[in-house]
Amino acid sequence: MSSSASTAAVSTPVFQSSRLNSSPSETKSIGAGSSHTLQAERISTESSNSGTRPAEIKESNNPKRSTGRSIAEINFTIGPPITKATLSDLDEARIVRNSKLRHDINFDPDLHFRPNILGDRGKTRQEHSRAFWRALTEQLGMFVDENRRSEFMERYAHSDEWCLPLLLRTIKDIVETLVPVQDRSLMEEALNVNLLMQQFYKGMLNLEGMAEWLAGVLKTHCAPMRDGEVNNMLARFRLGSREGNVEQLVMGMCKLLSVLEHMKLDLANHYLRWMRPAFITETVHYEQRRVSKEIATCRLDIGRSKLWYHRAQLKYAHDCTEDFGDMSIFFRAVARLVRPSRAQKDDAIPPETFHYDKDRLLRIRNDVLDAVNIVICMRVYEHVLRILGERQSEMETNNLYLSLVAILQSTSTNVVQAKRWAEAVPHMAVEIFRHAKAPAYMLAMVESALGEVLSNPHDELFLEVEADYHRRLLMDLCNRVREYKGMSSWSLYTAAVEKRIPTSGNMPRDFYECLRDGMDSGVSDLAVRLAHVGILHWWVWADLAYLGE
Repeated sequence: MSSSASTAAVSTPVFQSSRLNSSPSETKSIGAGSSHTLQAERISTESSNSGTRPAEIKESNNPKRSTGRSIAEINFTIGPPITKATLSDLDEARIVRNSKLRHDINFDPDLHFRPNILGDRGKTRQEHSRAFWRALTEQLGMFVDENRRSEFMERYAHSDEWCLPLLLRTIKDIVETLVPVQDRSLMEEALNVNLLMQQFYKGMLNLEGMAEWLAGVLKTHCAPMRDGEVNNMLARFRLGSREGNVEQLVMGMCKLLSVLEHMKLDLANHYLRWMRPAFITETVHYEQRRVSKEIATCRLDIGRSKLWYHRAQLKYAHDCTEDFGDMSIFFRAVARLVRPSRAQKDDAIPPETFHYDKDRLLRIRNDVLDAVNIVICMRVYEHVLRILGERQSEMETNNLYLSLVAILQSTSTNVVQAKRWAEAVPHMAVEIFRHAKAPAYMLAMVESALGEVLSNPHDELFLEVEADYHRRLLMDLCNRVREYKGMSSWSLYTAAVEKRIPTSGNMPRDFYECLRDGMDSGVSDLAVRLAHVGILHWWVWADLAYLGE
């Protein structure tokens, strides 16, 4: 779907007799226990599942209600939960200027926009959404109630800052961003908010007719997969208009706003897919130009990065590997950043030049820690076997290894890594105990040993295993850098990302899937990811931060 797609003729809706001018007996009451479903609204580039989740809205014992003021009065000027401004990050011009997105697209083949309801901001936006739709429901309920009509007119008739006119203006603003320029004059005529509100106050606004016209416009410009949502929206408007049901009308408006958001997302994601090759190809030039301006205008201080590289020069000047070429010192320093034992030292936080790659480097460090801890678990298993004077088959050893990886994979990823391993230790101890066929008294010994060594940067065994894993990673990293360093940005992306995607998927396998194939597979995955981050970083920053004065 593209904003430049061909369009059919756009007609103007016909406004007939009032659908909101029904008497109280014709209108279903809006009791305190009523509820309706709303869609989440905030837009983001994070990587959780796409789509929106319905949020059930119910009346609550709000202290503000005890003052005698209605929700509608309290939220007199509250705006719609989705607006042209909240969707502005999806505009093509904003996408082009989104430097983080343009960097991240080099590493994520499925990078896309999606509604985001996660975290505190998502919760706040949902609360905003609930408040707006409740306020609109109460305001329209006042209008259709003959006993409260005069109160409504006194409070709202001389203002265009209550929910309905705000919503109509928002709908118009968003629709205008979705249709070609040649159709926008018709939008101005069909969605003339001042005229629509005049018709509303006179009891002549035909919301069903407006919804039918909008449905035709949306189906002309949106992807076919959105037709069901448009039909659902229209059905709500029809039911609400014909039965005088305010809640159904409000639900229809809610659905309409949701459809507009989804259309905007579709357009933005289509544009992102189309621009991906250009963004990746232009990465180095674009970032160098942007960073140079930030340094020149003192908006970016790279002093810590210069010091980090200078210290690396002093440390590794006589310990270089030719396979890294002129990036030898740099890659040794980068590989040091992802050592778990450095997490509490000078390398705990990557230098500011790694601003957009900080999360990627920390994820690699966490994956290294997981791999090191798995190796330690296998060492403890071997130690138990030696104590027992037993030898296990290669198959039994491999089965234990797979069990340990599965336990780790089953732990929650929403908690800090130390807590994940604390939760996993008892289960891993049981697996080691079971596979070793050890006597009962040894279970506590195994669990205690794991608790003391795993993730402990002060333990001798941990440091020994980590150092060995680091050497293996450096060897594989050398091979990857030698393979990648002469490539273009697009070829690097293809080799480091697209070639790692299974034929049955759209994303590279995660680290745990690689670990299941063996420790060497895990090392290889880490080396590819680290080489990709490092080479792209070096191309951008070498002359700006490391090799200059």
